[in-house]
Amino acid sequence: MRISEYIKNDLSEFLSKGRPFSVELNLISLAKHYGASTQPVRTALAQLEKEGLLTKQANGRFIPKGPQKKSLQKTSKPPSINIPSHDSVYRQIAEDLVKQSFRTDDTYLREQASATKYGIGRTVLRQIFLRLSTEGILQHVPRCGWKVRRFSKKDLQDFLAVREALEQKALAQAFPSLNSEVLQKYLQNNQDRGAYQAPLIDNQLHAYWINLSGNRYIQGFFENNSTYFNLLFEWEEHDIPAARLTCKKHRRILSCLLKKDLEGAAKALSHHILKDHPVLEQLG
Repeated sequence: MRISEYIKNDLSEFLSKGRPFSVELNLISLAKHYGASTQPVRTALAQLEKEGLLTKQANGRFIPKGPQKKSLQKTSKPPSINIPSHDSVYRQIAEDLVKQSFRTDDTYLREQASATKYGIGRTVLRQIFLRLSTEGILQHVPRCGWKVRRFSKKDLQDFLAVREALEQKALAQAFPSLNSEVLQKYLQNNQDRGAYQAPLIDNQLHAYWINLSGNRYIQGFFENNSTYFNLLFEWEEHDIPAARLTCKKHRRILSCLLKKDLEGAAKALSHHILKDHPVLEQLG
């Protein structure tokens, strides 16, 4: 679901029932409320005007058509939808939904019940759910609620194919700017400690050359599509043999880069991304 569709459906729920909204119905206030640019807000408002739920005034503000209940206090300042990826509540919800995506349960998530479960307000929950919908983990179905998207083995295989192509491009673009000290740091952060200890793994090496590439389209793909799959790969690393294999692959890539061997690093990167993923067996 596009952000404009979510905004339109969310506002429609209030307007169709004559319920007041917590901020003024104008582009700036609504964009700030939803943590979005003005363009999706403009699209949503135009659709609501066309459906007869809003009237646009000469000053550019919109007013609801039909009777409205008493206005809410305008001091409410909902947090932005750009919740940090390391936020504990966001991560907990994301992890729970990824686990649920393995099951055949098609039950819709209800906002009030979910907000109570995680001990947060309904507005904050909606913002988290909206972010998860843009990341492809949730789907919003009007008048029904939120539905967890079921992922399949083909989803993961398709993602890996695109990831491999784009990350190869990012590595090639970033190669002239790679810093040997940074690469050495990542090499030290990926260590097989032997015996029965889990190896040390630092997956940030991938983000290093993706960001260093300066290609905003490649960066956008990973920002918008990686949450689900990153969580899968983290679970994969809880298996010590699989984690050791990841560590070994990381070190091979980094060793080639430290030797200025782009061809060898690219070959090792492709093998790392496309081969040996035990989690594939868990997906239907």
